[in-house]
Amino acid sequence: MVNIEQEIKLLEINFYNQIRQYFSPHLEHIKGKTFRSGNWIVTFPYNFIQEEDELHLIRELAVINAIYVYFFFREDNVLDEYHLSSDEYKSYLIQMCEAHSFRNLAIGQLINLCGEEIFNYIFDYEKRYYDSLIFEKLVHNISIDDMLKKENLIYLGNKVMPLCITYAGYCLRKNLEPKIKIGEELLVNYHISHQLYDDIVDLDYDIKKPDLSYIIKFIKEYLKKDDITVYEINNVLQDTGLYIKIIKTAQHYLKVSKKYANELNFLYFKLKINDLEKKFKNLKY
Repeated sequence: MVNIEQEIKLLEINFYNQIRQYFSPHLEHIKGKTFRSGNWIVTFPYNFIQEEDELHLIRELAVINAIYVYFFFREDNVLDEYHLSSDEYKSYLIQMCEAHSFRNLAIGQLINLCGEEIFNYIFDYEKRYYDSLIFEKLVHNISIDDMLKKENLIYLGNKVMPLCITYAGYCLRKNLEPKIKIGEELLVNYHISHQLYDDIVDLDYDIKKPDLSYIIKFIKEYLKKDDITVYEINNVLQDTGLYIKIIKTAQHYLKVSKKYANELNFLYFKLKINDLEKKFKNLKY
């Protein structure tokens, strides 16, 4: 294993060197928050390394990954934080407009590094990502009994698909294209589990947001009320047995994700899965 703390420090330096020509005060807020070893989105490319002589390639992919996903973080703020004051919201709009340049920079570098074939994956993953956002914004008329069906949960998992771009690039570069599908399944299954966990533990926070979480939306539809409280949500979760079903479902998808992580020997990702397993064990139900 590489020294991940040192690698993240180097990644941060490389990130800012790459985007210096686009640099503005709007980027200052990400310093000290994004680049940390506990941020699994930033560390994801370091899972790919299987041999020491691959480190240079991994570092290139890690910088591309950091630049690419920066756009989606900024866009996510614009999509979710429209309840803020006009001045605060304008700052998010400016950051997103700025971030379009970073997305284009990352895609250009990825094509140069891994070949034009990577564009097919970029198109596919981004389409799946935006389809999931549309589903999230428009979800209705799905019963509470169906909320845990795979055809609905897949949208939760697909929200992390842009992260798989660099792994697809790595596999194309190393002639390992059959493994790309395994990487996709790893991320989708993990994010379904991760999202369900967050929805369960963040009820007090999510209820205050203009866009309700996946679980709250279904319970609101079930209660057929315009306004609901966390107390009512917890009652539904307990009285219907939904709380236990959600936990068991999330643990199932986490177990599937762990199988793929073992198959790919993704060391840092396995640590992240282990952390989430412990969090599930600490839940009371």
